[in-house]
Amino acid sequence: VTNLHHQTNVIATNIQDLLTQFVRKNKDEKIITYEEINSLIEKISFENNKIITLSRFGIKKIYDDFSSKNKFNIIDYLRNYIDKISCGFTSQAILLISFKTNIIVYETEFAPIDISILVDNMVSNARKAKASELLISAVIENEKLKIRFTSNKEFDSDVQELDELFEKGFSTTRSTGVGLYHIKSIVEENGWKIEAIREKGKAVFELTI
Repeated sequence: VTNLHHQTNVIATNIQDLLTQFVRKNKDEKIITYEEINSLIEKISFENNKIITLSRFGIKKIYDDFSSKNKFNIIDYLRNYIDKISCGFTSQAILLISFKTNIIVYETEFAPIDISILVDNMVSNARKAKASELLISAVIENEKLKIRFTSNKEFDSDVQELDELFEKGFSTTRSTGVGLYHIKSIVEENGWKIEAIREKGKAVFELTI
């Protein structure tokens, strides 16, 4: 429940920040273009879709107790969540999200809300970086599950140490800088690991469970 409240608060804050920036520009009597208004509507709509998802939480039909840890097939959960929820965030086809794996079953203990928040933030980060594609893949290495989030937009060249991305308040997109920090907290609380990896023409986040 705490994670659910936190995520709702993050989304509400994002919307408030967007509106505040817009109002300030209007007060400064700067010319606001149609493109800027359209961009604002699109961003608020994107955030609002997240609230709608959390309020009805369609995946709850499959996992009734989504805030408590239980042993589930995480592959099945990811596939359902990505297909039924995350893709709904990209109704304007700005970001193409796909899930690829040969794994059918991987049973592990997790709270569904944690995985949902992690996926949502990865989708949000890819959009903010202006990526057009996000591939989510899963493989098993050394009996560990590795979930990779690969976008077709490289990390900002100004970021020397990629670990900085997970620091509270750090951002390259003028956002709040709490998304990846919150993800790292979730990862550490579960005893998992997450790493940012540079690849030519790509930005990769690798989660090890």
